[in-house]
Amino acid sequence: MKILGQLQSDIRSAWPGIFTTITVIFVATIYLPSGTICATTRSGKQLMESECGSQLRHLQGNEAVREVSPPKLKGEWMSTRCEVRPGPQYLTRQYKFHHDNKFTLHQFYYTDHRCTEPAYTYKVKGALALQSDSLMLKGAREANYILDKVILMVYKDNYAKALSKLLNKTCPGEYYPEVLQLFEKYTVFDWNRDDPYGDCIEGVAFTMHELQLMREEFHTEFDDKKSEFVSWHELFLGDVHTDNSLRTTHRPKTYQTPLRKYQTNCTVCQFMHDADENSPPKMWQNMDKTDVEVTLQGEFISTRCEVRQVYFVIRHIIFHHNYSWEAYYHYYNDPNCHHPEYSIYVKGTHTMGVHSTEVSGGTEFDFKTIEMWITPQNNMIKDQLNNFNENNCARRNSWRLNRPQEVTSTNGCAALGISLPYTEYELMRMETTKEGGVLLFTGQRPTLQTSPSSEELRPTSYQTPLMRCSGVNPLMQLAVTADTNGTGGAAGLTSSLCFILVLMVFSMLTVQH
Repeated sequence: MKILGQLQSDIRSAWPGIFTTITVIFVATIYLPSGTICATTRSGKQLMESECGSQLRHLQGNEAVREVSPPKLKGEWMSTRCEVRPGPQYLTRQYKFHHDNKFTLHQFYYTDHRCTEPAYTYKVKGALALQSDSLMLKGAREANYILDKVILMVYKDNYAKALSKLLNKTCPGEYYPEVLQLFEKYTVFDWNRDDPYGDCIEGVAFTMHELQLMREEFHTEFDDKKSEFVSWHELFLGDVHTDNSLRTTHRPKTYQTPLRKYQTNCTVCQFMHDADENSPPKMWQNMDKTDVEVTLQGEFISTRCEVRQVYFVIRHIIFHHNYSWEAYYHYYNDPNCHHPEYSIYVKGTHTMGVHSTEVSGGTEFDFKTIEMWITPQNNMIKDQLNNFNENNCARRNSWRLNRPQEVTSTNGCAALGISLPYTEYELMRMETTKEGGVLLFTGQRPTLQTSPSSEELRPTSYQTPLMRCSGVNPLMQLAVTADTNGTGGAAGLTSSLCFILVLMVFSMLTVQH
C-alpha cells in the first residue's frame, strides 16, 4: 500500500509537467509543417531538419548508389512505369541482353498515358559492343550496335492504317494493304535481305540509337516495412530527340527513364517478364498508382541526382497559394551530385493549369521567372563570373565563393546564358503512390534548347519526377530567403515556433529539476 500511495503522489506532482509536454506536442502538431524536427546544439544553436532537407542530404551524400563499370548487361531489363516519349508516344520496354553480345528487345506502344491499351509492338534483334567511357557525359559508357531484324505487330485499326502509310513511303508497294493486318508479324528491317525492301523503318522514324550511351547503377536502401536492406540494378540508356524529324540522326547526350533488372521479388518486373509481342503488358492495371489533378501547392524535390547535357542537378521547387513559386537548382559536375558547381535561386509566377489537348493526362502551365540569385560553389565558376567582360552578370569582380548575389538588376547572367525575365511553357502531371506519396512530373527540356521558351517548344514528355516533401530545407543558406518582401514569412514562422517550443521544453525541465 505504501508503494501505491507513493506512486499516486509522484503522478500528482508530475502532472503539471506532463500537461505541459502534451500541450507542447499539440501546438507542434498544429503549427509546425509536417516532417519538421527541432533540436538544439550544446551552444544553444537551433537546428531544423525536414523531409525536403533530409532528401537533399541523402542525394548529395548518397553512398548507396554505386556505378557498375563497365555495365554488366547480361540479363533482362524492363520499364517500371508507363514511359512518355516526345510526340507524345506512350510505351514500355523489355530488353534482353544475351551472353554472346546479342540482344532481343521489345518496345510496346500504347494509345494512352497509362499504357493499358496496346497499339503496336516492335521486336528487335541485333548485337552490341561496348566502347570507351563517354567524353560528353561523365559516368556514361558509349557503345555501337548492329540491327539484325525488326518485326512489327499492330493491335489497333487506326494504327494499322497510319503505320502502313508511313512504311510505304520508304518501301512503296511492299506493304500494299492500306491497312496492316492486326496481330500479323511484319518484318520491317532485315539485315540479310539484299533487295531495297530490307530496310523500311525510315518512314516510321524507328531507331535504336539509345543503345549508343548507357550507365548501370547498383542501388541499396533499408526497407522499413521489411526491416532489411533491399538492392536492385538500374540501366540508363540514351535519350530520344524531342524533334521526331531529327531522331534517326541524333546521338544521345543524356538519358531516358532507367530500366530495372529483373528480380523475382519485383511485382512490376514479373508481369513485364511474362510479356511478348503476342501478349503485351498492361502497365497501369498492375500498379498501385493513381492520377490526380495537378495542384501546385507545397514543396517538391528531386528523387535522384538528375542528368543534364553538361551538368547534373537537384531541384527543389516551392509553390504558393497565390500563383507564385520559388525554386532552388543545385548544379554538380559528377553523376552522384557530390561536387557542386553553382546553385540558382529563382522566384516568379505561373498561370492556372489547362488540360493538354495533345498529351493525355498532362496539364499545361506558363511559368514566368522574374528574380534570380546565383551562388558560385567552386573557384572555377567564381573566376568565370568575375572575369566575364561585361557587367551583365552582377558587377565584374564582385563574386565570392559560396556567397549568393542577385542578378535581377542586370537582367540575368550572360556568363551562364541566362536572361531575365523569361517565360517557360510547361507540361505537368501528378500521381500518387501506394505509400501515399505524391509525384510531380515536369516537362522534358528541348534537345537543342535550354528551355521551352515558346509555345512551339512546349514539352510533350516528362523529366524524372519530383517527390512531394514538407518543412524548411536546412541547406538553403541563401540570404534571399529572408522576408524582404512578404514572401518569406512561412520559413520565419516555422523558425520562431521551433525556437518557442524548444524554450518551453527547456523551461519545463528547469522548473521540474
